[in-house]
Amino acid sequence: MASDFFRTLYDKGEFVEKTSEQYYDETAHQFLADRYITGECPHCHSEGAYGDQCEKCGTSLSPTDLINPKSAISGSKPVMKETKHWYLPLDKHEGWLRQWILEDHKE
Repeated sequence: MASDFFRTLYDKGEFVEKTSEQYYDETAHQFLADRYITGECPHCHSEGAYGDQCEKCGTSLSPTDLINPKSAISGSKPVMKETKHWYLPLDKHEGWLRQWILEDHKE
């Protein structure tokens, strides 16, 4: 059901395609979410801060803020790699999505 939903909207050109750079673990062959990147906090210099937050000082971080980042999966140093994502501009589809959620799919 989800793949049909995606395919229908994709075929109609409804998605906005954007590229960005994200940390990639070449050892594990995968892109890394923020929590799978660890390193030294640039604020309190605690080791083991995550790519989204330092647990010691509570500072919100971006993965690129970390000093000496490494993959929490393999322990290797991640590299920046281009990745492509598709976004659905929800404001453009609010009417039919609201109806689909509230009326057509109550189960």
